[in-house]
Amino acid sequence: MTDRDVVLRVGALIERAVCSPTPRGGNQRTYATAIKGRPAIALMLRVAPLLSEVRRAQIRRALRLTGPRRLPRAARSPDLHWLAGLLEGEGSFFAKRHGASPGLEMRMCDRATVRRAADQLGIPRVIRDDTDLKRGWRASYWIKVSGNAALPWLRTLRPLMGERRGRAIDRALASWTPTRLWRPPAGCVVAGCVRPHRSRGLCHPHYMRWSRYRAVGKDPGFRPLR
Repeated sequence: MTDRDVVLRVGALIERAVCSPTPRGGNQRTYATAIKGRPAIALMLRVAPLLSEVRRAQIRRALRLTGPRRLPRAARSPDLHWLAGLLEGEGSFFAKRHGASPGLEMRMCDRATVRRAADQLGIPRVIRDDTDLKRGWRASYWIKVSGNAALPWLRTLRPLMGERRGRAIDRALASWTPTRLWRPPAGCVVAGCVRPHRSRGLCHPHYMRWSRYRAVGKDPGFRPLR
């Protein structure tokens, strides 16, 4: 991978060194680690339940010379660490941009894996992208979650991510500007006002005053909740 922090983390987990081959003409520097023999077999069998059918088929081919061996049954129940590992390698976290809310997205050619991640994230639709078919590549599948729906996932995933992805999540959270109040107050938050809440923690008259003053760059003398 080109993510040095991710490969270093994997190398530490499998207790193997990390090397960095010399990049070829203009390409990014890559980082690699490897495990072979009996330790590799043990690792394959341990992670097999978490992998897609494509990866499980690769493990079967790799273990073919070791004799008949049945892989552990695939686990389909939601697993936060599985999701974090997948997004560490294949996902991206973005801050607020071009009017869009911050969130996360992922694009892969393995539809089954993308569908599994979508189910866990509560995303109903997986989008197929055939753009690369013209270049002789496979179709890719894309999912995205942003705004208020992404906020709890960003906070939950943050402790599990590496250095690079962690910084991206921090930028996304710092750019957060929610479009609605989760728990709006019953009444206006302006001191002395007893009118019912309308929007942004303000009653209708105070909200209209705040809106007019903001449009011309004046201070209305109070602040809304968002």
